[in-house]
Amino acid sequence: MTEAVRTATPEMESYQVLLDLAGRRTGAIAPDLLVRHVLSATRGGDWPVQRAAMEAVLRRCGFGKRDGLQVTARPPDGQVFGLFRTARQGSSRRPYRTLLAGIEPLKGSCNCPDFLRNSLGICKHILTAVNDVVSRPKVHRKALELEAAETAPGKPVLAWDPLRPLSGDGDWLERIHLEGAGAGQARNGALRLESKLFAQREDGRKLLRQTHLTDTRRRLALVENLAQLVTARGSSRRPALSAEPAVSALLLAERESLRHLCAISLGADEIRDAIRSMKQKPYPYQREGIQRFFDTGRLLLADDMGLGKTAQAIAVCHVLWKTKQYGALFSSFPQASSPSGSGSGKRSPTSRSTWSTVLRPNATPSIERSGKAFCSRITSSCCVTSER
Repeated sequence: MTEAVRTATPEMESYQVLLDLAGRRTGAIAPDLLVRHVLSATRGGDWPVQRAAMEAVLRRCGFGKRDGLQVTARPPDGQVFGLFRTARQGSSRRPYRTLLAGIEPLKGSCNCPDFLRNSLGICKHILTAVNDVVSRPKVHRKALELEAAETAPGKPVLAWDPLRPLSGDGDWLERIHLEGAGAGQARNGALRLESKLFAQREDGRKLLRQTHLTDTRRRLALVENLAQLVTARGSSRRPALSAEPAVSALLLAERESLRHLCAISLGADEIRDAIRSMKQKPYPYQREGIQRFFDTGRLLLADDMGLGKTAQAIAVCHVLWKTKQYGALFSSFPQASSPSGSGSGKRSPTSRSTWSTVLRPNATPSIERSGKAFCSRITSSCCVTSER
């Protein structure tokens, strides 16, 4: 990130335009700081990406001001960098944990939902913490002096790069890494677990050896091991390894999601047995898509026209129905293809040509017959989601 920041000089045309766009909308934070952060975060992207990112950051500046966000707790012992807590003025809700690790370049972490998904490396809580530092001249000078001084790397920390690449799978676990000279010095048995999970790359970074993106059970085991690293208790009653606020939140959400998938997952034999009762059997390549749905819990079909995307969606619906692996099925499809006489559908309020139906496992026999009729008669595009 540092290299990209250094290239963000005033001579760059995009830099000047973004600086003009920021204007006086950044509070006590220098617009130049946020512009350089945006150019660093969008490295490799074209001008529309840079402008959209800048506008997104400015919106978050406005949200923080609109919501009356304020710092409710600062790092202990007069430290400049560390954990902040921010909350709305007068709010009784538990504040988010916000880590501010640097100002130039801007570096932080937060466990709020926006930071976890926006791929900006920033959120309104981080901006509030930065605003708190730069609005106090003595503290701001101290922060700049600390960043300019060469300090020894601190304790090992499980960190996460929030900037999602513009290409690739976008797997968040691929951006988990160990920071600090103490990496490899975790307490107790965590050291063996750390060496098992992480490998040092040529650039010196310690990244995960595997993320098991398409293997739900192995990925769950990996997430459980990472959670053990940051929650294991030793004789000092502290975690064996510290973690950024975002990492802890992501591990918790991923573990819950993977446990759910493992609970409802179906094996190839179970899917094959359910498909046998279909009148029109799917082709082998369609079976791969059906299996992928049950492996990941979601599926976006993007095959060419005529390759049977609708048939795959119907097959998924059929397998879910036969195995009772759902709490409710919501299906939306063109009115022209709605099964006549079903009695279980209703017109969408947003479209005159769209029909929808909700099927449940404890449905009455008449609704169950309607569901089977829907699965066997629908012939046009449909969207199927399963909720347990």
